[in-house]
Amino acid sequence: MSTLSGIERWSEEHHPVYIDFIRILLGIFLIAKGASFINHRQQIEWLLVGHNLDFLIFLSSVYVILFHIGGGLLIATGLITRWAIAFQIPILIGAVFFINLPNGFTSINSELGFSIATLVLLILFMFYGSGNFSLDYYMKMHKDR
Repeated sequence: MSTLSGIERWSEEHHPVYIDFIRILLGIFLIAKGASFINHRQQIEWLLVGHNLDFLIFLSSVYVILFHIGGGLLIATGLITRWAIAFQIPILIGAVFFINLPNGFTSINSELGFSIATLVLLILFMFYGSGNFSLDYYMKMHKDR
């Protein structure tokens, strides 16, 4: 437990304001990506069929959509940010290593760069946390009310 509290204390001491802005943009990007997946659900299912995940196709596509929209909202508002990120990381690992990486950096597969950047930002915010411009910080500072 002391390791987790040490990480949290360090992140509170070393958290510039622009990091909060990047966290909010990351959350908005995940919400937009989830909404995009709603409109293109057949493409997600087609990608999953190509990887022998037939029995989990519907469940996986719903999981990705719900957690991108819900997790993106939580990340953007700074509410239970680390938990929201913990549910996002497996999705992005799957996107990078199983969906996008086999196709490489081609003009057809422009999603690989976005997936890698999003995964790196998620890992970064797993350590930094939500910051001062977040609902977590607001609730922490206003516990007595």
